[in-house]
Amino acid sequence: MNNNFYRHLSIQSNTVSFDNERAMSYTTLLKKKGNTALKKFIVIDKKLDITFSLEMSLELREGGNVYMYPVEKFTVLGNSIGENNTMKKYYESIGESWEQFKSEFFTEYSKIVNPILFQLEDK
Repeated sequence: MNNNFYRHLSIQSNTVSFDNERAMSYTTLLKKKGNTALKKFIVIDKKLDITFSLEMSLELREGGNVYMYPVEKFTVLGNSIGENNTMKKYYESIGESWEQFKSEFFTEYSKIVNPILFQLEDK
């Protein structure tokens, strides 16, 4: 991640807000038990003016690494998407670079926000 990107992080109760130049997100810890968690997050891609939400299961593994399971529910607000769609497939279907979005937002978000969810109170 480019260090000149503005980043803002806020934690309140079971919700984590994360914001940089490319996107902003609101992540809610739905449930957590031991080394597993279920999160729901809403992301607003500022460049493309796209808002999407999804639920994702996480597992805290040895060494503090967080494994992200495949997304169960992915919704793009205001747009119809196909069954079993993913963020990558959606971005590619509208002619945008998933790799660019991933490098400008999602990679840093995942490294910062996912571990924080395991520090929140069990739900």
